[in-house]
Amino acid sequence: MNLENDFNIIYNLKKIGRIMRKYSIICPHRKPNKYKQITKATKEHSTLPNTLNREFKQGIPMKVMLIDISYLAYGNGQRVYLSVIKDGATNKILVYEVLDNLKLKKCKDLNAVKKEMKKFMNYYNNHRYQWNLKKMTPVEYRNHLLNA
Repeated sequence: MNLENDFNIIYNLKKIGRIMRKYSIICPHRKPNKYKQITKATKEHSTLPNTLNREFKQGIPMKVMLIDISYLAYGNGQRVYLSVIKDGATNKILVYEVLDNLKLKKCKDLNAVKKEMKKFMNYYNNHRYQWNLKKMTPVEYRNHLLNA
């Protein structure tokens, strides 16, 4: 999507895969969370009624908000928690907070982590194209929905 939107170059996914293999370009994948299966099996967490019926994309910005909390390691075994609120219609990160405690090879202290997160959130909202948003960034898709 970056090639198409930024450089007006259109390639098939198979061709991109061949080029990546030829030049040994690796796209890292997130590892599956082994504790997710354990949690499901033990039913430690209660489930609330599904009032949205999994219809998160309702076509109206700011109608459905999604929340995620992740922990990230940095420095010498220290941890921080990243709390994110995202618009369900546009996938735009609305608010994020780094709570004291990103696996960032270069961060030595909490201020460095916060600075990296600010750069990543800017990249995610303004420069990261997404398939499920008609190959637009979250900001572009939000403007598209508001102008429609």
